[in-house]
Formats: sequence, C-alpha cells, structure tokens
Amino acid sequence: MIRSLLILCAVSTFLLLAPMASAQPTIVEPEDSPTQLPVVDSNSDNADHVIVAVNDLGDMLIVWDEETTAGSPPVATVQASAIFIPTKKVSGVQSWQVPTTAELIGDPEEGNSGDIVKCEKPHVTAVGDNFIIAYPRIQTTGSNLTRIETIGVEVTDNGSSSYNTATFHYDTTDGVGYVVSTEEGFTNDWFQGGSSGNNLGLCHFTDGLLPDEDGAAIVFLEQPSTEGVYNLYSIYVDYDENGIDDEPEVTECDSGPNAEWLLSGIRSEEDQDDYDQSRRVAPRIIEDVNGYLVLAYGEWEESGASQGGRIMLRSYSFSGPSCLVLEDTMELQNSTNTSWHHRRPVFGKTKDSSDNMSLGWANFDDDHSGTPDASVIDWMEFHIDSNGDLVDDGDYNLGSLSDVAHARPVFAKNGSGSTETFEVVIYNTVESLTTDHVMYWDETSSTQIDDSTGSGDHATRPAYAVWEKDPDYFMVVVYDQLVSGESRPYFIVMDITN
Repeated sequence: MIRSLLILCAVSTFLLLAPMASAQPTIVEPEDSPTQLPVVDSNSDNADHVIVAVNDLGDMLIVWDEETTAGSPPVATVQASAIFIPTKKVSGVQSWQVPTTAELIGDPEEGNSGDIVKCEKPHVTAVGDNFIIAYPRIQTTGSNLTRIETIGVEVTDNGSSSYNTATFHYDTTDGVGYVVSTEEGFTNDWFQGGSSGNNLGLCHFTDGLLPDEDGAAIVFLEQPSTEGVYNLYSIYVDYDENGIDDEPEVTECDSGPNAEWLLSGIRSEEDQDDYDQSRRVAPRIIEDVNGYLVLAYGEWEESGASQGGRIMLRSYSFSGPSCLVLEDTMELQNSTNTSWHHRRPVFGKTKDSSDNMSLGWANFDDDHSGTPDASVIDWMEFHIDSNGDLVDDGDYNLGSLSDVAHARPVFAKNGSGSTETFEVVIYNTVESLTTDHVMYWDETSSTQIDDSTGSGDHATRPAYAVWEKDPDYFMVVVYDQLVSGESRPYFIVMDITN
C-alpha cells in the first residue's frame, strides 16, 4: 500500500513538473491558403494598416497597428506591432516559418514621460538583408504633437540548415525607436502632424543615390496653423555609420540650403468630423534605377482656380548631403472625374534595375454626402529619362472596375528575360462591409486573393512585396480581414513565375 502511494506521488509530481505543450510555428508554402497572423493584444478590436517588406534573402517583415488600451485606468489607444517570418528552401520547395507571437514595436506607454501616446501606421522597408521600420508616436492629449521613430532590424543568415533569425534594435527601451525628426528643428523633437502627418512615406536608398547600404528616405507632413495647407519634410536615415544595431544618423533632404522643408504649400482641405471625407494626404516615395527620388501625393481643393483633385508626381536628383533638386513635375487626374478626390497614390517597381515604374491611386466623389460615391482606381506606367524628366508610358484601361479602392500596382519581374514581367493591380472592393474582397486585375479579369466567406467577414487594405530571385519569383500579399467582428492581419505567398 505504501509502495502504491509512493508511485502515485511520483507520477503526480512528474505531471506537475512536465512542461505544457507549447504552440508550434506555422510553416507556409507558396499557394497555401491565406494565413492569419498572431497579434500582440488578443483583445484588440482592430488590427489595421498592414505593410510587408521582403529582404534579399526572402525573409518577410510585416507591420501593422492595433487598437488597444493602456495605462491605469485603461485608456483607448493604438500600438504598433510586427512579425518576422524567415524563409528557407528544402528539396526545392521554398517555405516560410510564422512565429506564434508578434513583437510590440511601438509601446504607447513608453517614450513620453509616462504619458499614454499612439503609435500607429508603421511602415517598413528592406535594406539588403536587414529592415528599417518607421512609425509616428503621437501625443494624444494637449496639442496632438507627433514625432517619428525608427527601428533597425538585424537579420542573421543561418544558411540553408535552419531559418534565419532577427533582432529588433530599440533605443533605450523595448517598444521605443530612435527619434529621427530631431534634425528638422522641431521644438522638443515634436511637430504638428495633424491627421496627415501620421502617414509616412518610406523607401530604401541604394548605392545609386548614396554610398550606403542600410539607409532609408522618409517623407512626412507638418500641418501649420493654416487649415488644409501642409509642408512636406524629407530626411535620410543612415544606419551605416553606426551600424544597424545602433542609433542612426539623420540628414535633412530639403530643397535648398536656406529651406526648412522639401516642399511647402500642399493643399488638401480637411473635414475633421468625417473620416471618408477627411482628405488626408498620404505621401509616397520611391527610388529609380538611376538614383532619382520620386515623390507622389494627392491634393484636393473645394474652391479657387485649382478646384478639384489631382495626384502630383515629382522627381528629384541628389546634389549633396542635404539637398534634393526638383527635376520635373507631373499632374495626374482622372479624365472623366477631375473634380473628384484623388487619394493614396502607391508605387510599383521591379527590384532588378528596371527603368519602368507604375503608380496607382483611388478616386471618389468628394461631395460631402457622407459616403464616397462609386469609387474608382487609376493605374499608369512611367519612367524617368536620363535628364530626370518624368515620362508617361500610358494609362491602363481599367474597364468596368468600380466601387473599388486601395489601388496597389504591381510591376515585377517573373522570369529571366527582359520582357518577362508580372503586371497587375491589387485592390479591394467596397460594396459593403460583409462582401468586400481583396482582388487583383490582370487587364483581362479579376481574381480573388483572400478566402473570406462574405458572410459577416470581409478583407480590405491590401499591400504587397515581391521577391525576385531567379528562377523563383514570389509575391507576398497582406491585408486585414474581419474575423468574428475583429480585424486581423493576414498574408499569402503567391508564385508569380512565368
């Protein structure tokens, strides 16, 4: 009897001390069904603004923001999140490993003397094997001031035997990046961002423009006291001098030795009380093969000689450590709806030194009806000649596409031949919140990307990145999808090889 009790006690002790089975990473291959990503806050009501970048090794870094609560008593706010998804090739099959947890990169409880802030709309770009993340940290009380922070993400190449690993390099505290808006001269490193100052443009600067590998250009808007008028700032964030694991050096990229900003007087009159009609300005930048920096942004005016909406496209050359020179300007408008609001331009470009680039944007009737009417998208192709001039290579006929938004043009290599390219536009339908889908259109027909059922769930706000590594060519599409009333980030890997 005593022996039996001892055995029972031993078994009970073993069960108590044995580790619980932990969740295992998910392995994803091309053409698998879309995969839902873990979020930092499982109670978050909304995970939104998903962006993806792919490094030279094929690893992904995906970022987004989450509506959450922080502080005591709890205050509603927004935090920035990320997940590193490494890849490797086994027996000829490329696969990606999705971790079970996400990283809190923008902590709303840190970085401002204990006050609760918002860290929203993060952006990411690949720089060789590594990544650079940028996001705004927004003061939620008082003057709603903003500052820009960056985080270097260092990737360790572990070879073909195991998946790569990544290290997020913060400032002095996890969840707080290095402040890079300091060099702009704003008081206490903060500026008046307004609703448009939260939308950053970010791209990698390569050797064609500056002799640095780990560097990125960032553009952002400051809204002065004049309502609906913005100044645009451009900075170069250089991680090469001190390393990707240390504080970056920041250089102003203004329009001349005596200018504070790259561009002033951008007009977009706001309606702060209506999200759809708010006319936020979302600048985007890209670098072409010859080192020119290309800037795109939307404008909209209700009155005056320039009444109506337009997309502005500008090319700049680099002429020194602190100066960008404007080379050319192009104004783009929907041919049949010039008075409509032209919103959220996005670039597409191959990574194999192609001259060609594409640009897509959304248009909707900004008539203050409370809901955009019959939104449409435009998609054009262009390049920059040897003089820095913008050359329109033609618009795509989008046919009967309507009630669509968030145009994401894709111009990618999908084979080793000079003419082998994959050219589509990714978008989401905006019919209703129960039937919206993420689609792509290839000039002939539309194909659904997400796997939402259309019954109580929907998919919106797509973004993508392409990995061009001959003979393999893959496109990663990310988006947010409503699941049981909560928006969650998703991704899918598509094989686009010709």
